[in-house]
Amino acid sequence: MKTAFVVTLLLAFAPVRQVQAQAVHLAVTGNTAGALTDCGCGEDPAGGLGRRLTVIDSLRKLYPGMLLFDTGDLLSSWHDPDNDSLLVALYARLGYDAIVPGEYEFTYGNRFTAQMERLPFVAANLPGYRPHKIFTANQLPVFVTGVLEPQLFSYRSYEQRPAELLPVPASFAVPSQDTLVVVLFHGEEDGLRSLAEVLPAGSLILRGHWHRSFQPDGDALYQLGNVTVANPGAGGEYVLFLRREKTWQAQMIRLNSSIRTRPLNELVR
Repeated sequence: MKTAFVVTLLLAFAPVRQVQAQAVHLAVTGNTAGALTDCGCGEDPAGGLGRRLTVIDSLRKLYPGMLLFDTGDLLSSWHDPDNDSLLVALYARLGYDAIVPGEYEFTYGNRFTAQMERLPFVAANLPGYRPHKIFTANQLPVFVTGVLEPQLFSYRSYEQRPAELLPVPASFAVPSQDTLVVVLFHGEEDGLRSLAEVLPAGSLILRGHWHRSFQPDGDALYQLGNVTVANPGAGGEYVLFLRREKTWQAQMIRLNSSIRTRPLNELVR
């Protein structure tokens, strides 16, 4: 059965004994760009929010307390309001803990403001947005913030650019030294490197704005100075599952046809 495949796949990370007190589990998505379903192209096209929900539900059963994040560019890069209204409703159904807005979220200006307020956006350099959230994962404090790089708005026109988009912060007010710092970063390589230089050692950057071809083995998890960078891929084709005890481990779950999908119209009733 297709559902059984998902559970079997995830058991690679399932603990034989009870999870240690400091274990942290995260699921990360990003760069969906309005893709409600797979592209319908190639031999085994991947993606789709129905499949994503199947995977997220399976992960939550295996790892109670897992946190779910998204690195931005949820909406389409062009005007498709019916599609994007449904996408926002499905994101609310998925139950994200924190999302950084990408530049695509400003394609419509204020048109989606009321709908988008349903989602838990965080952004340290966007006035009017919640700057950070603090969670507890197996007794460990987790400080989560978002950064949207200002330079991204120079590439194309938007109905509304953020009026006071500030530079990448030079520091973050982290509650204590034993706090895990997670930054949802939506930007380019130079901004990523600048951000890594000001973060405490051991921080985790979850990277958005990645719409290029993606090789999970090489791009999903890597070190940048004293911090770890993780990338959830492009096109909403993957769920990135991260586990940390002493070090981070990553598993890219490709949302292909072996994963049971669910009718989208049933998910938002």
